[in-house]
Amino acid sequence: MKREDITVIFGAVQVSPVEMAESVLSLCLDELGGSLGSYFVPLEFDSASDSYEPKEELLDLNGREDLMNRVRGLSNCLWRCHINLGIASGYVYPAVFLEPSGTQATTLLLLIEGKITRFIEENEETRIPLFVSLCRFAAAVGADSFFSGLYIDEWKPLDKAQVFERGELGPMPFCLAWKPATINEKKLQAQLEIPADGIVETLTGYRLVDLIV
Repeated sequence: MKREDITVIFGAVQVSPVEMAESVLSLCLDELGGSLGSYFVPLEFDSASDSYEPKEELLDLNGREDLMNRVRGLSNCLWRCHINLGIASGYVYPAVFLEPSGTQATTLLLLIEGKITRFIEENEETRIPLFVSLCRFAAAVGADSFFSGLYIDEWKPLDKAQVFERGELGPMPFCLAWKPATINEKKLQAQLEIPADGIVETLTGYRLVDLIV
């Protein structure tokens, strides 16, 4: 049976969708040596659910330049790359979308295919390496934090108060990561009952905690 995709939502950044997409492509294609597929999905904001939703699935994306032209025209969209995440290779679906409020801030959301979900669930030692690879995405786009897990159905900007202050993490959280001094770490530790040695320092400049139980 296919396992649920991992969803990763990064903190919003004061850049345009075009700038963010360029940063993501530079990491995926140039640094990680990945490939860009033909899959492309425009996203549309749904005021009833207060989140973005995929529109029609297209299979006509023709390379990097075509993708950037579509991002310039649509702003809110999703595409597919095949990359090496350090622990395994697989499909990653980056999505970029603007703040619904109209402010010039863009959110990066990643979907990571279910075979990676199963792999890290069955191989505990691969979790931290995967989460560290996600820190590279955060650093590439300039996000100060991210949250990942399963069954995250609403595609909208990361609510840092909800996640980092109130500890509302959904049914199956995987990881929280942040840059030092951007959140109240003592409050987070108390809220989630994180032991003193439960916070991992990474060379990327982010701190993270593994929430998989």
